[in-house]
Amino acid sequence: IQLTLSDILKLSKLHTRDTDSALFSNTMCTIYLNEGIDRMRQYKPLFGMKHLVNQDDVPIILPDSWHYLLALWVSSRCFDFDERFYEATEKRDEFENAFAQFRADVECGTITLVDGDGNPIDLSTDGDCIIDHVKDVYFKNYERDEDVIEVL
Repeated sequence: IQLTLSDILKLSKLHTRDTDSALFSNTMCTIYLNEGIDRMRQYKPLFGMKHLVNQDDVPIILPDSWHYLLALWVSSRCFDFDERFYEATEKRDEFENAFAQFRADVECGTITLVDGDGNPIDLSTDGDCIIDHVKDVYFKNYERDEDVIEVL
């Protein structure tokens, strides 16, 4: 299910136990959410993600089942703001571990990313993708002649 900006903010408020917005305003949480998008854009396949502005905006490129990552980021930043550093660290670790799993799933082909128009994103030119082969650079083109190694 797709989460809108409004849904992500509500989920963030649940994580922080601030369902009545007494501690964290929606404006502040939206700023943190867009900061989280900027953090995720550091991963090259997600570079095209756009900031969410309107309450019904939905994150693009990021698959629906991973939208909750943004709520983890927001709640972590809110806890930081409230000087609840242990809880902030817990949420940040949860975010980073889940985001690492997301990147691994993308790189091994388990998840196919699509842009805002529904077109698959080509990962073949991305420098962050895993190369599936190993080259024998140590022994293939070299021959040992006593104590001297010469290139063939």
